[in-house]
Amino acid sequence: MKQEIFLGNGAIALGLMEAGCQVMTSYPGTPSSEILPEAIRLVKAEAVPERIPVEVTDDCTECNFCHDRFECPALYKDEGLGRTRVNQALCVQCGVCLQVCPTGAIVRIAD
Repeated sequence: MKQEIFLGNGAIALGLMEAGCQVMTSYPGTPSSEILPEAIRLVKAEAVPERIPVEVTDDCTECNFCHDRFECPALYKDEGLGRTRVNQALCVQCGVCLQVCPTGAIVRIAD
């Protein structure tokens, strides 16, 4: 079994996850913005039991709820499309955003 030593932000992120933290947000320029990337790395590695790939449909009204309240780093505004999109490289496929979107524009990608 691979063992890893966690220091600094990695140790904090792991501690939060082991304590049962299920949602993490960050505010730019604060310590949480430094911890969040490490938490994402850990989640991608092992903490999401069922991967749920998602996408944003044309039903997105650009209400900004997901940006203002949920703050998932994988969600971004695509100015060309005029709606939110998912950066699949950052998405950990946790599926939480499916419940966050008030218009239901975020959907599971069919297998």
